[in-house]
Amino acid sequence: MSARSSPGPLHVLYLVPSLAAGGAERVVIEHLRRLPRDRFAPELLVFRAGGPLRGEVPPDVPVHEVSRRGLLARRRGLRAIVKARGIDVVSSHLAHGNVVNLAESVGSPRRVARVTTVHADRRGIDRPPLASRYFMLLQRALARRADRVVFLCPETADAMAAAYGARGGKVAVIPNGVDPVELEARAAIEPPPPWPSPGLRVLAAGRLARQKGFDLLLRAFAIARGKGLDASLLVLGEGEERAALERLRDELGLGGVAAFPGHRANPYPAMRHADLVVLSSRYEGFSLVLLEALALGRPTVAAACPAGPRDLLEGGAGVLVPPGDPHAFAAALLETGRDPVRRAELSRRATGRAADYGWPAVVGRVAELLEAVAPP
Repeated sequence: MSARSSPGPLHVLYLVPSLAAGGAERVVIEHLRRLPRDRFAPELLVFRAGGPLRGEVPPDVPVHEVSRRGLLARRRGLRAIVKARGIDVVSSHLAHGNVVNLAESVGSPRRVARVTTVHADRRGIDRPPLASRYFMLLQRALARRADRVVFLCPETADAMAAAYGARGGKVAVIPNGVDPVELEARAAIEPPPPWPSPGLRVLAAGRLARQKGFDLLLRAFAIARGKGLDASLLVLGEGEERAALERLRDELGLGGVAAFPGHRANPYPAMRHADLVVLSSRYEGFSLVLLEALALGRPTVAAACPAGPRDLLEGGAGVLVPPGDPHAFAAALLETGRDPVRRAELSRRATGRAADYGWPAVVGRVAELLEAVAPP
């Protein structure tokens, strides 16, 4: 821990591009909620105001918006806020936020610590978009400006640290956290949405985007039902792939048994009542949805994509299947869906595994890192 000469709490500016309903954005909200106020004065900077999570920002956290487009304009906006608010540490999340954070450090008149967090393991992208490659190259070029580069699991840190230009003592691993008591309370607030048909209640949740592999899930679900699995699928989330996924659902003959009811601010009643929670992603950085399912004691089937599911389901806390393989996923759905004894055992193991990721311990690690990098 650094010995700071200035009195009072550490001024930490969290930077995330938006308050969309994604895992990274939800984790930032939890950090803002849980950092101890006797040691930290957190603030938030976004590039796009509003969003589904705007109402969950703690009322004592100032929210700044830099809406101007372009790297240089956002760099200038960040610099103005850092100077005006006396920021000690900028903690950025997601590729665009990380690049703006590191770019602002070049020529900055203030000594401000820079922490970047990588939320996705890019090994799972078959053809990275041009913008993704652009931000990756910029992060690598600016890597020496970072005081710490945080990854969410050891697998990603080991495989990707060099690609991000992070080496030695600058690499940190801090997972997402979970609060089982809070999740249970939120699960009890309202009834779950209805599944589209009777049978085994299968749940998936996440952005309707290619990353999440819901096209693979629909194909696996169709195979499993074709082999006699009596099940109904609910997919919570919104995104650019909605129309394509609904077309595929109908082409596969799943119109009456698979539904896409949209984003839910509180997905936990559905999660708590699911018989099986599934993760079909092509890549993740950790998978908060999977961790929350474990915390609620739900049996899970997950693609062993890079990265996160292998770590989270260690010790048999859930069923892992090869990524990108609908037939293997269907086999796991059949085996687990037809075996209530197996699901009960998975449920027991799930809660024990989730206990390793409690928010108090995770935020304690975040606090230690922030204080360690803070300028004296």
